[in-house]
Amino acid sequence: SFISLLVVLVAGGMNPIYLGLISGTGLAMGDMIMFYIGSKGRKLIKGKWNKKIDKVADIFKKRKWLEKAIPVIIYLYIGFTPLPNDILILFLAAIEYPIKKMNRIIALGDMTFALMVTVLAAQWLV
Repeated sequence: SFISLLVVLVAGGMNPIYLGLISGTGLAMGDMIMFYIGSKGRKLIKGKWNKKIDKVADIFKKRKWLEKAIPVIIYLYIGFTPLPNDILILFLAAIEYPIKKMNRIIALGDMTFALMVTVLAAQWLV
Protein backbone atom coordinates (compact mmCIF):
# COMPACT_ATOMS: atom_id res chain seq x y z
CA SER A 1 0.00 0.00 0.00
CA PHE A 2 2.95 2.34 0.63
CA ILE A 3 4.25 1.97 -2.92
CA SER A 4 0.83 2.42 -4.47
CA LEU A 5 0.21 5.53 -2.39
CA LEU A 6 3.48 7.05 -3.58
CA VAL A 7 2.64 6.26 -7.21
CA VAL A 8 -0.83 7.78 -6.86
CA LEU A 9 0.56 10.94 -5.24
CA VAL A 10 3.16 11.32 -8.00
CA ALA A 11 0.46 10.74 -10.61
CA GLY A 12 -1.59 13.44 -8.90
CA GLY A 13 1.15 15.97 -9.54
CA MET A 14 3.29 16.02 -6.40
CA ASN A 15 7.01 16.67 -6.74
CA PRO A 16 8.66 13.21 -6.67
CA ILE A 17 11.86 14.41 -4.97
CA TYR A 18 10.08 16.15 -2.09
CA LEU A 19 7.61 13.30 -1.77
CA GLY A 20 10.44 10.75 -1.69
CA LEU A 21 12.39 12.65 0.95
CA ILE A 22 9.37 13.24 3.18
CA SER A 23 7.97 9.73 2.87
CA GLY A 24 11.43 8.19 3.30
CA THR A 25 11.94 10.19 6.48
CA GLY A 26 8.59 9.03 7.85
CA LEU A 27 9.31 5.44 6.92
CA ALA A 28 12.74 5.65 8.59
CA MET A 29 11.26 7.10 11.77
CA GLY A 30 8.78 4.23 11.98
CA ASP A 31 11.51 1.66 11.40
CA MET A 32 13.78 3.27 14.02
CA ILE A 33 10.97 3.22 16.57
CA MET A 34 10.38 -0.45 15.80
CA PHE A 35 14.11 -1.16 16.21
CA TYR A 36 14.19 0.66 19.55
CA ILE A 37 11.12 -1.15 20.88
CA GLY A 38 12.49 -4.47 19.62
CA SER A 39 15.81 -3.89 21.36
CA LYS A 40 14.02 -3.15 24.64
CA GLY A 41 11.69 -6.12 24.15
CA ARG A 42 14.70 -8.41 23.77
CA LYS A 43 15.16 -8.23 27.54
CA LEU A 44 11.76 -9.89 28.02
CA ILE A 45 12.79 -13.06 26.15
CA LYS A 46 13.79 -15.85 28.50
CA GLY A 47 14.50 -19.55 28.42
CA LYS A 48 14.90 -21.60 25.27
CA TRP A 49 14.38 -18.69 22.85
CA ASN A 50 17.00 -16.59 24.62
CA LYS A 51 19.61 -19.31 24.09
CA LYS A 52 18.72 -19.62 20.39
CA ILE A 53 18.96 -15.87 19.82
CA ASP A 54 22.29 -15.74 21.68
CA LYS A 55 23.67 -18.50 19.42
CA VAL A 56 22.75 -16.52 16.31
CA ALA A 57 24.20 -13.33 17.79
CA ASP A 58 27.45 -15.15 18.58
CA ILE A 59 27.73 -16.27 14.95
CA PHE A 60 27.58 -12.65 13.82
CA LYS A 61 30.05 -11.47 16.48
CA LYS A 62 32.62 -14.22 15.86
CA ARG A 63 32.86 -13.66 12.13
CA LYS A 64 34.32 -10.19 11.59
CA TRP A 65 33.66 -10.21 7.84
CA LEU A 66 29.98 -10.90 8.51
CA GLU A 67 29.83 -8.09 11.05
CA LYS A 68 31.29 -5.71 8.47
CA ALA A 69 28.99 -6.95 5.70
CA ILE A 70 25.79 -6.50 7.71
CA PRO A 71 25.43 -2.73 7.02
CA VAL A 72 25.82 -3.24 3.28
CA ILE A 73 23.37 -6.15 3.22
CA ILE A 74 20.84 -4.22 5.29
CA TYR A 75 21.13 -1.14 3.08
CA LEU A 76 20.65 -3.18 -0.08
CA TYR A 77 17.67 -4.99 1.41
CA ILE A 78 15.93 -1.88 2.77
CA GLY A 79 16.83 0.39 -0.13
CA PHE A 80 16.23 -1.79 -3.15
CA THR A 81 13.67 -4.49 -2.33
CA PRO A 82 9.92 -3.96 -2.02
CA LEU A 83 9.80 -6.44 0.86
CA PRO A 84 8.77 -5.50 4.42
CA ASN A 85 11.57 -4.36 6.70
CA ASP A 86 9.86 -5.46 9.91
CA ILE A 87 11.31 -8.95 10.27
CA LEU A 88 14.85 -7.85 9.45
CA ILE A 89 14.73 -4.91 11.85
CA LEU A 90 13.30 -6.98 14.69
CA PHE A 91 15.92 -9.68 14.05
CA LEU A 92 18.73 -7.13 14.26
CA ALA A 93 17.23 -5.69 17.43
CA ALA A 94 17.03 -9.20 18.92
CA ILE A 95 20.71 -9.92 18.27
CA GLU A 96 21.50 -6.52 19.82
CA TYR A 97 23.05 -4.88 16.78
CA PRO A 98 24.25 -1.35 17.75
CA ILE A 99 21.46 1.19 17.40
CA LYS A 100 23.85 4.00 16.40
CA LYS A 101 24.91 2.08 13.29
CA MET A 102 21.34 1.09 12.49
CA ASN A 103 19.98 4.65 12.53
CA ARG A 104 22.10 5.72 9.57
CA ILE A 105 21.53 2.52 7.63
CA ILE A 106 17.77 2.60 8.12
CA ALA A 107 17.50 6.28 7.19
CA LEU A 108 19.61 5.92 4.04
CA GLY A 109 17.87 2.72 2.96
CA ASP A 110 14.34 4.06 3.48
CA MET A 111 15.09 7.34 1.73
CA THR A 112 16.72 5.50 -1.17
CA PHE A 113 13.68 3.25 -1.52
CA ALA A 114 11.14 6.08 -1.35
CA LEU A 115 13.11 8.25 -3.78
CA MET A 116 13.55 5.35 -6.17
CA VAL A 117 9.82 4.60 -6.18
CA THR A 118 8.76 8.21 -6.66
CA VAL A 119 11.31 9.03 -9.36
CA LEU A 120 10.59 5.83 -11.27
CA ALA A 121 6.86 6.49 -11.00
CA ALA A 122 7.35 10.03 -12.32
CA GLN A 123 9.44 8.72 -15.24
CA TRP A 124 6.95 5.98 -16.01
CA LEU A 125 4.00 8.38 -16.01
CA VAL A 126 5.65 10.83 -18.45
